[in-house]
Amino acid sequence: MAGELDLHSAQALTDAVDERLRDGVLDIDVDLSELSFCDVSGLNAFLRARLSAIACGGSLRLHHPTPMLTRLFLLTGTHGVLLAAGAGLPGGRVTVHGSGDFGRTRPHHGGRRRPALFADDGGLR
Repeated sequence: MAGELDLHSAQALTDAVDERLRDGVLDIDVDLSELSFCDVSGLNAFLRARLSAIACGGSLRLHHPTPMLTRLFLLTGTHGVLLAAGAGLPGGRVTVHGSGDFGRTRPHHGGRRRPALFADDGGLR
């Protein structure tokens, strides 16, 4: 993929995936290295495409996300279902690049870790 994935282009992604599935291509890998922008419409298109692939017995895996896309997937909690293993950083870790403290984690139930959320006043939620 290249360019922007938004309200005006999301249907083209859905159509392309559906066409591949009709052609019998069940495992779809998408290179995101040249995708410069993705809004919620694009995110929803990826999620719908994944569900369509699964319904046909296949899969949809996203590779080479830009830092902006990695952040989008991490903040929306979709990185675990959309990104191929190892698509973030070496070792399969996904991190956030850029401003803010969204990359920090804190323990919660069961000793697992989750992203820390910060209130407008800087306090930890």
